[in-house]
Amino acid sequence: MEVAQILTPKKAFGEAYIWKLRVPSKVKHFVWRASNNALLTMDNLLCRKVVLSATCNICRNHVEDTTHAVHDDYRAEISALIAWLLWNRRNLLCLNKPVHSLQMLPSLADGMLQDFINVQEPVLRPVETTSTNHWSQLDQHCYKANYDGAVFKSSNTAGLGVVIRDSRGDILGAMSVCVPLPHFVPKVDALACRHAVSFALVFMRLSSKLRFHKFCQVSRSCNKVADAFAKKARVG
Repeated sequence: MEVAQILTPKKAFGEAYIWKLRVPSKVKHFVWRASNNALLTMDNLLCRKVVLSATCNICRNHVEDTTHAVHDDYRAEISALIAWLLWNRRNLLCLNKPVHSLQMLPSLADGMLQDFINVQEPVLRPVETTSTNHWSQLDQHCYKANYDGAVFKSSNTAGLGVVIRDSRGDILGAMSVCVPLPHFVPKVDALACRHAVSFALVFMRLSSKLRFHKFCQVSRSCNKVADAFAKKARVG
């Protein structure tokens, strides 16, 4: 049932029906004026030469008559749901079954509409993007250490993996070690970092001195070897 139909009951039930409605007097007068096309809508104001255009000031696309002025999708949907609830309430009463009070129907209709709209709205899924991380060749005499950690809750331990590469990307050394699981899980990565630095320092003593260092974070897809060594610590 459209809102405009609810506000023009004279056509279906006669004018006397308006004054029998169980609503405040100001609402009865409003319905009576709507039924008699007596609202100060833009088309009526144009007829009285009060305005120069009957276009709706809100949507700015259509002529504003009574039907247009009182209609919007939300109110029409609420009205349709209330009508459906009234019909089902009538059927339950005929079967001597319990029903909701009339006062509860508007809130029930509003809840049903919100639930329906929420279900109909599309779920926004995060856009999968291809990692832009790639191997960048290092300057000569520079080395790169990748590290990662893995958690083994079944044994209450953690695995740490470290891989050291030269400037060409060739692997020069790797380690895999199992340690007790810290109470704070994020500490696993911190332990992996410490082992990576210690392993690098031991390695660098055998070749040259460590003059500078730089840390950066990469995605798991660019750290597969260190991740594999960390997971290998489960059986190592």
